[in-house]
Amino acid sequence: MFMPKIEDFHATGTLAAILHAGTAPAAPGLLAGALVETRDGWTPVERLAPGDRIATMDGGFCPVLDIERHPVEGQSVIHLPGGALGACSAIDLMPGQDLFLASRVAEEVLGVGGVRLAAAALVGRFGIRRRTLAAPADRTVLRFAQEEIVYANSGLLLHAAPTGMSGAGFFERLDGAAAEAMLDLIEAEGQRVFALAA
Repeated sequence: MFMPKIEDFHATGTLAAILHAGTAPAAPGLLAGALVETRDGWTPVERLAPGDRIATMDGGFCPVLDIERHPVEGQSVIHLPGGALGACSAIDLMPGQDLFLASRVAEEVLGVGGVRLAAAALVGRFGIRRRTLAAPADRTVLRFAQEEIVYANSGLLLHAAPTGMSGAGFFERLDGAAAEAMLDLIEAEGQRVFALAA
């Protein structure tokens, strides 16, 4: 069977329409146990306070301006096992939490170094699955002065939107059929999704 090469795809026509179509994102958030890098080392999100400086992909250590915590109970969350997408250990995310995936496919098809995808879009790939919370927990959302990509559980890259952000933002976001199309292309090429170095 002959598979098309990535060079055969261009961000025009039907593929472009699919890849740029989107819907409103669901609520983001990290659950207890998720680790982010601070100046004092890797810190669980439940211990963070406004003013703490968090390692970001391209902005160095940026101060967190606000931290939102919302209780969740009996809800479906997205479980990433250790080793998935650069995470050194397992982590639970809200279905609407965006991750940043860097891939040659994204660069060649869309002309960007990586894309944002909701955690829910990754269910069934890379060992990622849904699970129901067994006990009440807090959904933690980090807010910065501007849009940031932060490191979590070592190599995982998560999107953090500033308070009041409207519109698409700087980082290309794919949803629904667009996310599926991009992930299918990545898998068809045998690409490994990797996190960009700082």
